Amino acid sequence: MMTSYGQVDDALNPDGGSSPIQLPQGLVFAILDDNKLVRMNTLRLLRKDPIFCSGESFAFGADIEESSRFARLITETRVDVAIFDQNLDYVTADGTTVREYGAEVARLAKEVYGFEGVMVLHSANEALADTFETGLFDGFIEKTASKQAFIAGLSAAWAAHSIDSKRRRGSSLTSVQACIS
Repeated sequence: MMTSYGQVDDALNPDGGSSPIQLPQGLVFAILDDNKLVRMNTLRLLRKDPIFCSGESFAFGADIEESSRFARLITETRVDVAIFDQNLDYVTADGTTVREYGAEVARLAKEVYGFEGVMVLHSANEALADTFETGLFDGFIEKTASKQAFIAGLSAAWAAHSIDSKRRRGSSLTSVQACIS
């Protein structure tokens, strides 16, 4: 189930109340992005809120080797939320450009290595929010999102993941399922 950050304004908490969904304390975030500035800014944004973001959070993607190790790394260490850029462009030693896709790395993490955490697509391509990998990612956040929208998107993805986990276990769902799609 994929949730776009714009859909969280009316979201209910899992207990059926009317307050916004909150992120738990001490989450470990892992970020995969080929752009150093985006990696640094995203990590800085998350670390500004030390209540929910653990100091163990990290960012990868400086080169193709880091990108290739990310799927395994997030399953071998404690990672609660993995944030993936979709288009990962790298220049190799011989000068050729190689593109990896965040969705491929995410699929590898989930299907091969068994990653069970929240997976969020973080992209500049807004069109991906409605059409891309709806069964793989728990949420979508535009790279141009404000801090408030970014955190709201993470909260909605956390809730969507929780609902989807309950659904896979056969648990009953609360009214939040109607608000987050």
